[in-house]
Order: sequence, then structure tokens, then C-alpha cells
Amino acid sequence: QRAIRNKERKYADGWGKIQKETSGKIVEKLFKKLLPDCVSYRGNYYQKDDENDILILYKDVILIIEVKAGAFTFTPAMTDFEAHKNSFEELVNKAGDQCFRLEKYLKSNSPAIIYDSSSKKKKVKAEIDLKNYTQIYSFCVSVDDFNTFAAHAEKLGFVRLQNGTISISINDLWVYSEYFTSPIQFIHFLKQRKTATQVQELALIDESDHLGLYIENNMYSLHVTGLGQGHTVNYTGYREELDKYFSFLYYPTVPYCKRVQDMPDLFHDIIKCYEMQNGCLWETEFTNFMLDFSIESKRNFSSNVMSLVERGREIGGEVVGINVQDGCYCVFVMQPGVKAVPDDYKTKYAQGLMLYHEVDECYLIEMLFDSGNRLEKIKHTLKKRNTM
Repeated sequence: QRAIRNKERKYADGWGKIQKETSGKIVEKLFKKLLPDCVSYRGNYYQKDDENDILILYKDVILIIEVKAGAFTFTPAMTDFEAHKNSFEELVNKAGDQCFRLEKYLKSNSPAIIYDSSSKKKKVKAEIDLKNYTQIYSFCVSVDDFNTFAAHAEKLGFVRLQNGTISISINDLWVYSEYFTSPIQFIHFLKQRKTATQVQELALIDESDHLGLYIENNMYSLHVTGLGQGHTVNYTGYREELDKYFSFLYYPTVPYCKRVQDMPDLFHDIIKCYEMQNGCLWETEFTNFMLDFSIESKRNFSSNVMSLVERGREIGGEVVGINVQDGCYCVFVMQPGVKAVPDDYKTKYAQGLMLYHEVDECYLIEMLFDSGNRLEKIKHTLKKRNTM
């Protein structure tokens, strides 16, 4: 880059344009690998002259992404602190501000119009109505890798990331694209990763530590929340298993298994069902709700559901299970040869459950199993308490 830019002044602009275009394509490709069925828009414009690099829609999730191809300063912070502040201003703060402006625009316009350019002949690329979405995640992705700072950029005093914007390098985004094979689980990880940006006590120095903590502890921010002002925690050792896995991918002298989050087979089946089927309202909001369960709660849910399957087969009728501890829900289990319960009964049952336990909302979950006790289909409805 330095050799070409220093050759002639006119090369600088050309290099910048090519670098911006190429880095944007790479980042878009990585996100599309993570979310295979997503809809992606690159090079977006809205309002008067506001720009956005990448906008991705996946089920009920919106991803706002800004890509910065500039170079982070190579001088030590101890001897050139101003250069470090200027790098963050260029690579993080500006991108964070752009993410915040677009999120604000999406929330204040229904529908929000996205254009292909800022010219008078601009064409509409997308019309986005926020009522169809439950989550927004924003990223500032840098080509240069300053992982030690980026992993907790929002905790640095001179960085002004807002709304849980995640600062990440292309290298770490590539790690995620190689690790996650489930888009549903990646979205759940993003929920935890965004939460971590808003927990002041948690300041990790490597992006892989976030992933390692998620694999080990699921809702990992809960482990440090409430420690009190002045207490900052930096967990170490959680990326070691990931380092070994990726090392053996490319140097397979000794077989090494990929470390994954512990969960019962039923939860893997639930994830697969929601990745394959469409039409349910707010799918990832529900799967996030389910994946938030602790490993003990996941095991209890799985065991109870399979007991409902057996019980339904014994009595020849559909049976229900309830819970009001891990969030309110009632589960109706259907299977071949078993008499189904009418839909209006299920709704009344959910309403009665909410009134009895004085809660405002409840998930009505309907699960269809085949004759071999394997989940075929799942449907959810969020019921609101009827106070009339």
C-alpha cells in the first residue's frame, strides 16, 4: 500500500476506492456465510446524504454494518497516544456514529426507505418496517486488526460507541464464520455479545474470549454483572480451546474436536426446525428465549417434553406441560394417532396460566413429533394477558 501510494499522488484515490469496494465485499461474504438465507444490501443511502456500507435482514433481525479499511497506527501508545486516539476516531467512532444514525432512522420512519445512491435519479432498494423485526445489531468492522483494543473498545474513555455497537476486525469475523454452522445460534451469540458491550465490568482483551465464554457459560455477562463500580473483570484461558481447534484445522497432526455449547438433542432439533421453516412471527426472538435457558433448564425442558410424548401416547390424547420459572410458557405435544386439542382451548389455557400466576405474557408452544419421537415441526405464539 505504501509503495503504490507513494509512487504517484493520483494512485492514492484509486487505491482507496478499490480497497473500500474489496473490503466491503469480503465482509458481506462472511456475514452471508454466517446467515445463508439473509437478504443483503451493500452501498446504501438514506435521508439526504447519509450512507451505510452493508445492511442485512435475516428473519426478524437487522444487522447494520460499517466497514473501515484504514490502517491502525503502528506506533506504541506509550509514546504516541494521540495517534492511537486518532486511529480510534477514524476506524471506530465514525463507524459507530454511522450505525447509530441509521438505527435512529429505522426507528423513526415506518417504512424506512433505503436507496441505491444519493443522486436525483436514485432508486429504492428496500422499504423496511421495524414492526417486522425484534432485534438490531450494529458492527464496525475494520480491515486492520487491533484485537486487544477492539474486543473491549466501548470500555475505552475516548471511544463513543452507542447502542451496543460491536467493534471487530475482519480476522475475527472470519473466525466466527468458520466456527458457527447455525445462523440461529450465531444470532443468539450476538445477543450475548451485545449485552457484553453494555456491562461495564466486563473488559476482555481478545474477541475469541467472548466466544469462549459464550460456549462455556452461555449468558456469560451475568457472571460479572453487579460487582460494583470500579471492579473490572478480564477472563483468561477461554480462547485456548478455540486456538487449539483452529490450529489443528490447518496442522492436523493430532485430531482435535471442536468445542461446542452443551445442550440436549431436542434443542438442536428446535434450532434446525426454525432454520428450515418460515412463516413464524419473530422466530429468533423465540429461539433466543429458549437458548437463554441454562444447561440444567434445557435438560429439564427436554426431559419433560419427552415425558409428555410418552404420556400422550398412553392416554391417546394431546397433553400439555407448563413452566413459569424460566419465563412463562405452555407446551402442547402432538403426534400421530393422538387426539389433538382445539386451538381455542390452547389459547384459553395460556390465558388462564397468565391470570393464575399474574404474568403479562406467555409463549404457547406447539410441538409435532413423529412416531419415532423425533421433532418434525414446532410453532410458537406469544400470548398477552387478557385483563378484561
